[in-house]
Amino acid sequence: MHYFAIAPAECRLHHTGTQSCDSQTEVFGRDRVIDSFGNLHFGTFWGLTSQILYVFVGLAPLVLFLTGLMMWRYRYKEKNRQQ
Repeated sequence: MHYFAIAPAECRLHHTGTQSCDSQTEVFGRDRVIDSFGNLHFGTFWGLTSQILYVFVGLAPLVLFLTGLMMWRYRYKEKNRQQ
């Protein structure tokens, strides 16, 4: 399955008027790499395991923000009590 559009054969027209084409094996290798980006983006490379991992990684910034806010509030309250 292709997530990005790639031509089956890549040919380029040079400024000299000549044309060069990549071999099919190079194109297929690039297709495989491009397809792996789609799997990585959507988290489907390990199936359900990678999707669960993505949920925890996605929630990590929220947890870090909340714990940092709690630590800051605790420190702020301690300063006000001492004054």
